[in-house]
Amino acid sequence: MKKYSVSAIGTCASTAEEQFTPYLDEFCKVLSELVHIQNTPEISSLKAEAITSLGKVANVFAKGESGPS
Repeated sequence: MKKYSVSAIGTCASTAEEQFTPYLDEFCKVLSELVHIQNTPEISSLKAEAITSLGKVANVFAKGESGPS
């Protein structure tokens, strides 16, 4: 169930784009905590989904970036 929740919020973030900005810091903090917890068979798919969701968020919020100057 947690895996699907993370996936759904990641999809919302990628769909809402800039409208997700007020929630971005907290969502990334939670995802970071999920990625850094000790790996177990039960947790591995949740961690994978957290990484996927971080990628979705990064893709949305990096669109306007022109890269390093």
